[in-house]
Amino acid sequence: PQAGSRVPEWDRDDIREIFVGSYRVIYRYDVDVEVVAVIHAARMLAERKPPGEAGLK
Repeated sequence: PQAGSRVPEWDRDDIREIFVGSYRVIYRYDVDVEVVAVIHAARMLAERKPPGEAGLK
């Protein structure tokens, strides 16, 4: 799970991203891995809040 890069907009160690084609696959990991978002790489993420701050568990 730590193979991905930290998501610069959120700056959290538990949230990472990998790029698949033109998409960002953003995931959170602890014991399990949870996909948080799959968005086109050209889209801005700054308006979205990280999990736990947006009412997500």
